[in-house]
Amino acid sequence: MKAKERQSAKIAELGETLVATGYLQLDKQATTTEFGHCLSVSNGGPGLPDGLHPGSSKRLGLRIIQALVRQINGRLQVGPGPGDQGACFKVFFPSTAAA
Repeated sequence: MKAKERQSAKIAELGETLVATGYLQLDKQATTTEFGHCLSVSNGGPGLPDGLHPGSSKRLGLRIIQALVRQINGRLQVGPGPGDQGACFKVFFPSTAAA
């Protein structure tokens, strides 16, 4: 499997993991810039607990997401969902066009 195919498979696995962890809505707006891409997943639920830091969380789901993000050389951003409801997870990752 080529590097580009491996990265695509990891990205797909990341998306499936995010969606499978609960009632989540995949943001259908594609974001691509000269720096790479963004996968955004959000929900309208109760949101994340105050003071939650995804990078130091002991929660299994967040640890899995962090591991997958690292595998694709990405960056995770966590914040409130649309209209300050729920939660929004954004994964920024480099373009594989140069691979």
